[in-house]
Amino acid sequence: MRKLQLILSLLILTNGLSAQTAKKDDIVWQKMLRPLKHVDVTNNTHLTLARPFTIQQFVEYYVRNSKVITEKKYSKWVINEVNRDSTYTYFAREVGGDNGIIDFFKVATIELKYIDYNKIDGNEIRTTFFNEFVPAADKERVAKKEKNCSSSCHSATYSYKYMPLTHELEISYKWKIKCDFLYNIINKTYTAKYNVTTRTFVNNISCKKVNNLIKMTMR
Repeated sequence: MRKLQLILSLLILTNGLSAQTAKKDDIVWQKMLRPLKHVDVTNNTHLTLARPFTIQQFVEYYVRNSKVITEKKYSKWVINEVNRDSTYTYFAREVGGDNGIIDFFKVATIELKYIDYNKIDGNEIRTTFFNEFVPAADKERVAKKEKNCSSSCHSATYSYKYMPLTHELEISYKWKIKCDFLYNIINKTYTAKYNVTTRTFVNNISCKKVNNLIKMTMR
């Protein structure tokens, strides 16, 4: 028994140390990345700083952050392809106006063969999702109920899971609004699939409610 406890303690300690090491490494990486500008990553001198992404990580990241996000303080955050060779394609997420790079990563070039990522717009995908796949009845209910609240707490989050074999991105949207911190006006999750090669949502989507969960399944 004591031996088992010792092993468990060592595992916990090891995991803790690994997490600390990873955090320190990330801080060092951020410090090295911070001074770089667009011109610094378009040549071949800083490519070793790019962190590797799988195609799944890339698609999820690209849609979640969008190619362009307008942000008040820095104007725009943009994801740009900055370098390419036969092995890797390199991307930088940059602050508009060449104010610096906040992320730098690479994806296997062959994995990008079937994805025209320059035409994928995360903002447009989310807008279409909300307009088409969140039922009008839910939107009307929220608009009606929220009028009676002196205050409301909003939580609207998207999550993504890319499936490379089918080129489909499963998108989930959790919509939760609490009225006066007392009860939920709505607390539902909606799910649909988006094909990144055709840049369209999968057709024939049906809705099924299970308690507070709305699942949109493909037929």
